[in-house]
Amino acid sequence: NLHQQTGAVNREFFDYAEEARRMDLSALTNSKLGSVAVRLRAYQSDAHSRGWATTWFVDSDGEKFSTYLRDILQIYLKKAGITDPARRVDTFILLTTPTRSGMLQDEQNEFLTLVKRIQQTPARKVFEQFNTASEMYCHLPKEIQQSIHEHYEKWRWIPYGYIGPAYALEHYVDEMQKTLASDVNVTELLAHEEKRLENVAREQSRIVEKLMLPPDVQHLFAIARDIIWLKDYRKLCQFHGFYVLHIVCSEVAKRLNLTLKQTAHFFDHEIMTALESGEADHDLLNQRMEHSVAYITPEKVTYLYGSDADQFMSHIEIEQTSLDASGELRGSCACPGTVEGEVKIVNTVEDMPKMREGDIMVAHTTFPALVPAMKKAAAIITEDGGITCHAAIVAREFRIPCVVGIRDILTVVRDGDRLQVDATNGIIKKI
Repeated sequence: NLHQQTGAVNREFFDYAEEARRMDLSALTNSKLGSVAVRLRAYQSDAHSRGWATTWFVDSDGEKFSTYLRDILQIYLKKAGITDPARRVDTFILLTTPTRSGMLQDEQNEFLTLVKRIQQTPARKVFEQFNTASEMYCHLPKEIQQSIHEHYEKWRWIPYGYIGPAYALEHYVDEMQKTLASDVNVTELLAHEEKRLENVAREQSRIVEKLMLPPDVQHLFAIARDIIWLKDYRKLCQFHGFYVLHIVCSEVAKRLNLTLKQTAHFFDHEIMTALESGEADHDLLNQRMEHSVAYITPEKVTYLYGSDADQFMSHIEIEQTSLDASGELRGSCACPGTVEGEVKIVNTVEDMPKMREGDIMVAHTTFPALVPAMKKAAAIITEDGGITCHAAIVAREFRIPCVVGIRDILTVVRDGDRLQVDATNGIIKKI
């Protein structure tokens, strides 16, 4: 089916990107280097587009699927006498939680296993004796250094997103120091993680039996769980692919005397042409970097750059969102709760230092690199919506009140605004 095809293509993308990452790029001919870059781009396009029908249009476009599932569930909750809004949301969250492991969980478990190993050796004292990550790493036994480096090489792309950066080696050393210095029982945490998915599946079965959900409704929730897992998997394959593509394109840029950002504005055929001729149109690439528009009609796609793009956009009227008469905006509850706090807009890794414990984090969308900021939030609000969005998944994991799918909220709130968030009912209000 479509889910299986989408998963298979993304796996192929991941595997080829890993193959490309192990290549000695400096030893490749221009033709071979270009073909690697173009093939990675083709995989990226195919893997991304195949996911639209399952993990984008099915849920993010007006949250039709999420809304339909909620409405069906309400019928059976009402029959069972469950009327508390928070309990209804929790039931929905439980039934849509995937019961198979994802790459983020795999990375975390491997990291905790490494921490547990260090905990059981004299090497743990190194993390108490030195202040900086570089000092700690240098004084660790060689075999521990090698294990940390292997973990770093395997997983450093996790937060890459579309433009990076990846994690530095120091990130993992710092995280180890924090974990070792905390009261966290790593052994218990790993044991809990080992059983967590089994417990979720068992609880899902209990709820299905209690609510007497018929097979067709159970099937819809199984689809929802598959979509959520697949979106996370697909997104991480994309991040890994962009990380490797940028390594490859850095070599392209070096040979053509370009910046990495300039190479990102090549069309595929232009990469091969430029590498074969040894020349690139710097002015054209710079115009594309300044401003680009793709104008799509049923007949053709027209590309405009620089001043032409500016002139085209000057005639486009963009819809603005404003608060209604009650001063409220509404979205969908991803995790229940009611809080108040100060807004911090966090769309990039560079925005993360703004976040303090108890702030309300507002973003267009979220991704793995933003998780440290998300953990500090009293509530999370996003423009992107649906049960499959990253913010919803993280909020559910850490039980952070979360409202998703509030269109254009970034045009309404600013850093420093104070918001009242009733996540249970999907309502936010300026105060």
